[in-house]
Amino acid sequence: MSRVSRNLIAGLFMASGAALVATPALATGAMQVGNATITVGGGVARLTLPDIEFTQQADANTGATIFKHENEDIAWKYGWALEGVGEVEVDGMFGVDTIGVRGFYADLEDTTTLNCGINNGPTVCAVTNIVDNPAIQNKFALATVSPFVPPSAASLRTEREVDHWGIALEGKSGAPNALAITSNTFLALGGDYRTIEQDIRIRGQNGLGANPGGAAAFTYTEDLDTDYWGAYLAAGADYELPFFGGLTSGLGLKTSIRGQVGVYYVDADYNGNYTAEILFGNPVASDQGSLSLSTDDVAVIAGVTLETQMPISRRAAVSLKSTYEYYSWVPDMQYNDNDVDGGTVFAGENVGTRIGDDDAFASRTTANLTILLGPDEVMPATPFK
Repeated sequence: MSRVSRNLIAGLFMASGAALVATPALATGAMQVGNATITVGGGVARLTLPDIEFTQQADANTGATIFKHENEDIAWKYGWALEGVGEVEVDGMFGVDTIGVRGFYADLEDTTTLNCGINNGPTVCAVTNIVDNPAIQNKFALATVSPFVPPSAASLRTEREVDHWGIALEGKSGAPNALAITSNTFLALGGDYRTIEQDIRIRGQNGLGANPGGAAAFTYTEDLDTDYWGAYLAAGADYELPFFGGLTSGLGLKTSIRGQVGVYYVDADYNGNYTAEILFGNPVASDQGSLSLSTDDVAVIAGVTLETQMPISRRAAVSLKSTYEYYSWVPDMQYNDNDVDGGTVFAGENVGTRIGDDDAFASRTTANLTILLGPDEVMPATPFK
C-alpha cells in the first residue's frame, strides 16, 4: 500500500474521532452521547528493529563472505513520539459505555559510520549487488588489495529513518472489579491499523578516492514499508498498591494499567536501488541493480500501558504514561552477498535478496494533558476519580 493511501486512512480515522468529540451532548432514540475526553501528549520512543547487515568482510583471495557487517543498529536509539486519544461517553448502544479513537506517531533516526578494510592481509571489505547478474562480477572490494598500492580502508555511512504510527477505533465497557485493589475496570474491543515505514541510505567510499590504483564507491537506497491490519482485545483498571494507597490518594494521584493483545494481517513491501563504480582515476566500470519484493504474514501485537494521572482542575489532568509492546513479526532484510561471475563463484551467506522476519519491541513514554468537554449537567462530580 502506498504512503498516500495510508495517510488517507489515518485522516478518515481522525475525522471519525473529531466527529465524536465534537458532539459532547446529543440525545437520540438509540443512544445518549455525553461528555467527551481528549488526551494529547508527547515524549520519547524506541523500536528494536533488526540490524542492517549490507556489506561484508570477504576473503581477499576467494571473495567468499566471512561475516556480514553490522552497518546500523537502531535498537538502542531514542526518537520522539506523539499520542492522542479522543473518547465520548455513550449509553444504550450494544452495551458500550464509550467510543473512541486512539493514535500515536513515533519518529526515529540514526546515522552510523564504519571503517573497514584489510585485516592483516587475508580479508577485505566488500559489497555485493542486491541482484546477481551471472554474466558480470557483482561483488567488489571496497579496500585495495593491489600489490602496487598500500592497503586502504573504506568508509561506510548508513542512515535510517523510521516512521512508526498507528490509529484505532474502539468501544469500551465497564466490567466487574476482579481484585480488591482495582476500580473502574473495563474491557475494550478495537479495530487497528499500524505501519512501520523505513527509509535507508548506505554510502561506501574507498579511502583512496579517485586516485589511480583501484578504488570503489557505491550507493544503496531502500524503502521498506510494513502495514498491520487487525483487531485487539484490551482490559484495564485503576489500582492502588497496598501501603501506597494513602500516599497516592493524598497527592490526588490515580494509577492505571491497560493490557492489550491483537491479531494482525501483515503486508511488507521492499524497494531497493544499488549503484557501484570501480574507479581507476575515472570510472571504468559500473554495476546497477533494482529490486522490488513483497510478502505477507500474520502477526501478534501485545502490550501493556502504565499511567499515573493527577488532576489540575475539574476539567483537566496531567499524566505520565509508558507503553511497552511486542511485535511477533517485523521484516528483516537478507541482502544478497553471493556472486556468480561466469564460471567463478564468490560465495556468500545469502543467495539472492529476500524479506526475512524477526520480532521487535516498541516503547513510548509521554507526558499527557487530558481535557474534559461537555456541559456540567452531564459531567460527573469527580470526573478524575
